[in-house]
Amino acid sequence: MNRHTDQRGMTLVEILAGLIILSILSLVVLKYLGTSLTASGKAVQEVRDSEAVVSVIERITVDYKRRLGNDPSPLLSLQTAIGAQGTSQNNSYGSYLVVQNAYIDFNGAGQEIPDSTLLNTLKVKIQVGDRRLVSLFTN
Repeated sequence: MNRHTDQRGMTLVEILAGLIILSILSLVVLKYLGTSLTASGKAVQEVRDSEAVVSVIERITVDYKRRLGNDPSPLLSLQTAIGAQGTSQNNSYGSYLVVQNAYIDFNGAGQEIPDSTLLNTLKVKIQVGDRRLVSLFTN
């Protein structure tokens, strides 16, 4: 006698084995894609901060060039307009942190030193987010 059993469904063991295999594959895929998905927002923010810090320096440079033509002491007035070191600013230049806003000079070895007499070179270092940019302005 030939007994024929109907096996259209799946057994509980087959379902559990399938779930285990699917979970392992999901973990592998998540490990590789998870980092890129979560870190992609950081890259976008870094690009935005880079663009913002460049824009601020460009506005400061344009303002300095304008001051050169009609200001008797353009570096001094630029230094005042930028703001004090260590302060956060939100003005016509944009929103930024003033990391450095000081007069500098260079010694015979080419090293940067503070300058309190000649006042010919103004070093401006600003920061937006984690991005910093330095610019030198001279008479």
